[in-house]
Amino acid sequence: MAAHKRVAVEEFLADSERFLWSMGNLEDLLRESAEGVEPTQTLHRSPPTELLDGLNPGIDGYAEIRISEDGMEATATFQPASEDKIPLSLDAFTSVLTEKGITHGVLWTNIQEAILTCNSDRLPLQGVLIARGKAPIDEIPKHLRIHSELLRRESDSLPYQGRIDYRNASPFVLVKEGDVLAEWIEGTPGRMGHDVTGKALSFHTKTTPLLKPGKNTNDEGKRIIAACDGRFEKGKNTFWVNPVLEVAGNVDYRTGHIDFPGDVIIWGDIKDGFNVRAGGSILSTATIDATKVSSAADIKAKKGIIGRSGGTVRAGGTIEAKFIQNCTVSARGSVIVETGIMNSHVCTLDAVQLGGKGVILGGKVCAQNGITAQKIGSPMGVRTDIVCGINHEVQQKLEWIREKTTQLAFRIKQVEGKLKSNSASLERQQHLVDLKTRLKEAMHKLNEAAGMLLFKLDGDEQAEVVVRGRVYPGVYIEICHLPFVVREQMGPIRFRLDKDKGKIVTAAVQEP
Repeated sequence: MAAHKRVAVEEFLADSERFLWSMGNLEDLLRESAEGVEPTQTLHRSPPTELLDGLNPGIDGYAEIRISEDGMEATATFQPASEDKIPLSLDAFTSVLTEKGITHGVLWTNIQEAILTCNSDRLPLQGVLIARGKAPIDEIPKHLRIHSELLRRESDSLPYQGRIDYRNASPFVLVKEGDVLAEWIEGTPGRMGHDVTGKALSFHTKTTPLLKPGKNTNDEGKRIIAACDGRFEKGKNTFWVNPVLEVAGNVDYRTGHIDFPGDVIIWGDIKDGFNVRAGGSILSTATIDATKVSSAADIKAKKGIIGRSGGTVRAGGTIEAKFIQNCTVSARGSVIVETGIMNSHVCTLDAVQLGGKGVILGGKVCAQNGITAQKIGSPMGVRTDIVCGINHEVQQKLEWIREKTTQLAFRIKQVEGKLKSNSASLERQQHLVDLKTRLKEAMHKLNEAAGMLLFKLDGDEQAEVVVRGRVYPGVYIEICHLPFVVREQMGPIRFRLDKDKGKIVTAAVQEP
């Protein structure tokens, strides 16, 4: 009777443990359903060994499988069997895979290793990846791809820091004619994918920028090249080469020095210390604080040119400015100034023309084809040199030749002095003789060049200096090498060359 009661108690306890275990699974099931998670399917529903603690017959090995929400991955939890119970087998696990509908991308190696570890080490394993779907591959249409080095962002601000000279940094992306701007990328077809249950996943057509080559570009079939020198620019759906560089603000540390192959338009000032070079024309709507400004064509400074620290301005065409002050200016075309040229050195192969109130004060002005001004000099007798009728480029070359000839003559005297001293060895003396010969040959070639240039020096014997107002003492006028010194206030007056008399003559000019 006692034995019968003991068996009944043990059965009651075992039934109680099984009930509690099933209730625990029920709570998990209710919680998972409330969270919208797909319930996992188990191979065995027996309670784990540690819950029974020897009061029940134990459990066989089992596994639970979970599929991700997107169906692209499946993971499993592996539970070992109790002692003397049936371990989890590959066939049993395959049955669970079938029940879950997992048919594609099964990772059998991961499964076999997990089953072996679980059974041999009797350790539970969680989150083991057992299947992976194959994502679809999008279709990529044929499209243009711009070279990455052309897409660097143009800086809005480039402050000066430390020892780095940001004047040499440029935010502009410049290209030359023939440079490759973009390449055609051939399209690739799309490919269908599937999840772990074998459900087909369709591909999409990848969106690519619908770029079209714009102005000043050439399509060579496989690539797009620049049709001219200029600045590379890109819009939302197109790109092009702009032969004109526009600077919205000042030329300063934000832009650095500018070296552009085409025309340059500057809406702000060219600040002191910054260089601008253009293969075309330069238009500055504000003041040019000239350090070094050069243009292959025209230069126009609406608010004038101020030179600092030996500033120079050179133009292959004309120069127009409101004023020129403390600067060295040279042009192959005419120089047109509205108000005045002050303490500057101005040279042109054409004429210098000043506005209705234009004055030349101090410095030197050389104009091959003549000068027209309202006033030259001042009542204070400021030295002002006016030179006309000669080609200043030829004059500069002759001056350079004269300087080099002087240096060569000095070197020749030094060599002759060493030869006369007789202190050098025979080998050294022969070297000095050879050096003297080479120096004399160089001097001879320079003299020949000077002789040819002299015929080109006088550019315009008809050049005149016209002063509509007054010219003051202290002004020196030279036309085709013939001088005239102003010793008293004169004007309105015209100065011209009388070749027959061999001197500069004057004539009154009717005041406007």
